[in-house]
Amino acid sequence: MNNLSSRQRKIGYVVGILLLLVPVVLLGMPAGGEGDSGGYLARMRHDYDLGESDLGRIDPTSSTMNLVLLGFRGIAVNLLRADLDYYKDHKEWARLRSTTEAVITLQPHYIEVWRYLSWNLAFNVSAEWDAVPDRYFWVKEGGKFSQRGASRNKAVPELYYETGRVWGQKVGRSDEWKFFRGYFLKDPDDKIFKGSADPEINPDGIDNYLVAKRWYQDANTAEENRVQHIMMRALFRSYPSRSQIDYAEALQREGKFTGSTVAAWSQAYQDWTQDYGKMEFQGQRCRIYLEANEDNVKAMAREQNVPVDSVEDELNFVQNTTNYRYWRTRALAEKNEQTA
Repeated sequence: MNNLSSRQRKIGYVVGILLLLVPVVLLGMPAGGEGDSGGYLARMRHDYDLGESDLGRIDPTSSTMNLVLLGFRGIAVNLLRADLDYYKDHKEWARLRSTTEAVITLQPHYIEVWRYLSWNLAFNVSAEWDAVPDRYFWVKEGGKFSQRGASRNKAVPELYYETGRVWGQKVGRSDEWKFFRGYFLKDPDDKIFKGSADPEINPDGIDNYLVAKRWYQDANTAEENRVQHIMMRALFRSYPSRSQIDYAEALQREGKFTGSTVAAWSQAYQDWTQDYGKMEFQGQRCRIYLEANEDNVKAMAREQNVPVDSVEDELNFVQNTTNYRYWRTRALAEKNEQTA
């Protein structure tokens, strides 16, 4: 009788263990590399961008892999980032590129890694080369790297902004801007791109500032759901409109004053006064929008039950910070063919 009771207890233990294993397997099954694979927790990590299903390709014989296996991923990344500076100083470009890949493989959701390495490739490494086409190659590498960061971290507005900054500021404002703007439309590598733009960065073959504008628009879309930590919100959200202004200015800088340039300024005025000028921003005392006249100011004060002076102070502060009135007047003048 006692033996039978012992057997029953053992059977009960086994059944209990099996029953407990079922939710553990369903919840904690590791992902297999696809977004919808793995258990419930793995799918949640993928959906909310909280982790990676795999580490990608890391040299199994490297010291980096040893640190990863021991749980020292952060230490491994710090060592690799020190290697990046060494390889840049010693112009070991192949090792620098592979080490960059290793860093983002280990920390794909650490935003500052993407921002720093993208800037390093586009602004620092590119400056180490003498030939302008070689410089442009590394500018592209930095921009493509930032694009990858945005695709891996879709909810992060900073990475869309950084991508727009490479295609807009670096391509359009650097000392080599005349060459870079041409290369953006017709890549210098004729063997690969055969006189066309690199489709990975410019699939529609349009101006670099218009590509940057799209990335800034994506940044604003992401910013609606997640706070960015780069700059004042009113400044951050101005960049799509500012990129349209930069496009119009670039056409003038290249000696074009009518036709497409006037159309570009007309679009810039529309973007600045309507798309951007009608956005609401929360100040310390009230909400405001920048394209506001005296009647609008009174209406905002009345709706929010605050003094008119408070609205005027908030409005002046943001307009001065963003240089709103200057760009409004500039676009208004330039969109007229006679003043252009």
